[in-house]
Amino acid sequence: MKKLLIVLMVLSACSGNHKPEKFDLSDAFFKSREFVRERLKSPSSVGFSSTYDKMSFAIDDSTFFIRNHFEAQNAFGVMVQNEYTCVITYHREAGTIDCENLKFIE
Repeated sequence: MKKLLIVLMVLSACSGNHKPEKFDLSDAFFKSREFVRERLKSPSSVGFSSTYDKMSFAIDDSTFFIRNHFEAQNAFGVMVQNEYTCVITYHREAGTIDCENLKFIE
């Protein structure tokens, strides 16, 4: 019984909405990649730049402008290089992250 209680406590601590205490430019950079993948015709083909562009910056402690380069297949299966910009906002109280103004630049 004691073991079951401990297991349940561990499971409840691991589940649910995890709200990070800290959300910074690096977190926003990696989260932006997920939003870009959702919009691509061939998300499995995408390769992102390993570092964010020097034009990326924090607007405030929870909002970030992101610019990044990537390579992915277009509708014809040809690999093309592009970049994107977006604004990532972390809503600390709700534990949600939004991507606004996602734009692909060819």
